[in-house]
Amino acid sequence: MRRRTQVFLLVFGVVTLGVGVLIAVGSPDERGFALLGAVPFGIGSVAVAVSPFFTRESGGVALEEVRGRRSGRAVVFPFSKAKQRLGFVGIVCFILLGLALALYTDAEGVVIGWVCVVLFGAMALASAPAVFTRGGGVALLPEGILVTGTVTGFIAWEDLEGLQDVEIHGSRMLGIVASDPAKVETSAASRVLIRLNRALGYETDLNIAAGSLAVDLEVVAEAIEHEHLHPEHRLRLGAPESLVDLGLTR
Repeated sequence: MRRRTQVFLLVFGVVTLGVGVLIAVGSPDERGFALLGAVPFGIGSVAVAVSPFFTRESGGVALEEVRGRRSGRAVVFPFSKAKQRLGFVGIVCFILLGLALALYTDAEGVVIGWVCVVLFGAMALASAPAVFTRGGGVALLPEGILVTGTVTGFIAWEDLEGLQDVEIHGSRMLGIVASDPAKVETSAASRVLIRLNRALGYETDLNIAAGSLAVDLEVVAEAIEHEHLHPEHRLRLGAPESLVDLGLTR
């Protein structure tokens, strides 16, 4: 997220929150809309604005034993639980905003409101397991890349075609492209999300959200590119030497 966008969201969120509180205190007729609409919208804007501050540099990288569609020792770039939970707060605030529109506006606003409730409610249900459980992140194993989070999947190194820096639904992502989408191992729910993104014009198979990582997205992209170009280093992934290969330590 650009710094000026952060500043705008922070100022906008604080002002909206303050106005919402003043309306709730001073106008009983508007109290419901203020508490369900303006106040949550302000809180959500502030949460999104401050979430980038929970990014660490390469100190967030770990050598861990991972379990999932593939298991073994790996270089792991973890997701930040603080950032994920702040994002979840933002989703819940949009649900409340939709509820406010549905309950306190005219017919057109009611339709928009219920659409927001359904859309962001589905997002909340999909992201809740990753938000409230331990672990999750991007693991580089000798066999391939394992992503564990809201969308979980595995792609072998030999099936990796390349990376794309994309923006999906307003969020910056690192898109992983497979030579054959059918070779991406993933769950049925994640497959639906992948197909939905492709239907919207995005040509990526697994997406890593910058807003969820505990390290900079560029660090992950450079590590994947390095292993893609240097297959002779892959067998060392998970060993201390692999951090030297990736330039994450000396």
